[in-house]
Amino acid sequence: AFIWPVFQSYSFLDLTPISIECNLTNALSKQNIRVDVPCRFTVGISTEPDSMTNAAERLLGQRQENIQDLAKDIQLRLVIATMDIEEINSDRDKFLANVSANVEAELRKIGLKLINVNVTDLRDESGYIEALGKEAAAKAINDAKKSVAEQNRFGEIGKAEADRDKD
Repeated sequence: AFIWPVFQSYSFLDLTPISIECNLTNALSKQNIRVDVPCRFTVGISTEPDSMTNAAERLLGQRQENIQDLAKDIQLRLVIATMDIEEINSDRDKFLANVSANVEAELRKIGLKLINVNVTDLRDESGYIEALGKEAAAKAINDAKKSVAEQNRFGEIGKAEADRDKD
């Protein structure tokens, strides 16, 4: 039998990366300190065969705003709960690896792939991060003062030796 389709439709999935703002507030860190982690995810339709099937099933026909809303629902709370504030603040590679391991698996279920994560400004309600910054600044200033004093001492020693040799 020869079948001639009369009505047929098609749809496309836009492969343009999507930027999603995800402002996580009051997440509990490993040290039981509540932190705010405003960040921006860049996601896109995955090009892996299994994920592309998921994307076709779940995202085909959806508007860009609906796809952003779906991706916003992915929570970072699990990642934050397993890390110290120092790790989140200073070891961005470890933080991004944890985000990739946890969040990307959830995104894959709806056919998306995590491209990039940007954490803009980590804050906490107790002032712990600010205290860490002040401690680092004070240490840097003290190290600089010590270095200047040592160089002055070396200069004085050199001058004294030169004067002795001259005499």
